Amino acid sequence: MAASCCHGLAPANRELSFVRSSRSRRSEAKQAEALSKRQEERNKAFIPPKEKPVVKPKEASTENKIDVAAIKEKVKKAKNKKLGALSGEEVKLKMEADEKRKKKK
Repeated sequence: MAASCCHGLAPANRELSFVRSSRSRRSEAKQAEALSKRQEERNKAFIPPKEKPVVKPKEASTENKIDVAAIKEKVKKAKNKKLGALSGEEVKLKMEADEKRKKKK
């Protein structure tokens, strides 16, 4: 019987098995290297990030004068506005006004 060195595999199969085993060894080496890098990063002393100094807000300038009277007028007008659904009488009046407009056209 002829001497076969790789457990009786055909030459092409021997090459494939060699390539596969070398790939797996390389990937294992990469994983081990990555793991050791992670461990080194974890073991480093923590250095907190530098904080920016707190900026004090500027005082409000008194140059911009506010017209208080105008604001009060706006508030009064807003309070007088009616919100929500119309009452029964208002609905009837509005419907009558709409009918009159349609008749005029």
